[in-house]
Amino acid sequence: MSARLINLTNAGRIKVSFCSFDARSKSAREFLRCLYGKKVTESNAKCVIRSEIKNDKSDPIIQVDLSDGSKHNINASNLKFIEVVDKFHAITGFGK
Repeated sequence: MSARLINLTNAGRIKVSFCSFDARSKSAREFLRCLYGKKVTESNAKCVIRSEIKNDKSDPIIQVDLSDGSKHNINASNLKFIEVVDKFHAITGFGK
């Protein structure tokens, strides 16, 4: 999948946390990798991106803090990468 699908326009802070040994975290890892792409970071250079790598078999969670102050969580376990991107854009309002 292309990282060009992701737009950070309304995001203020994103934290991706996952267990590195859990197969369910594949989509969260791919989402995190794409967040550091040039075109993605150019969509909002002020967005803070953090990662938290765990070793406790916990669910992969993507925490999104919007620029308006609201906070949202995406549980990325059992989701494909494109589904994570769709949920992210539903939260940020991109593409409406």
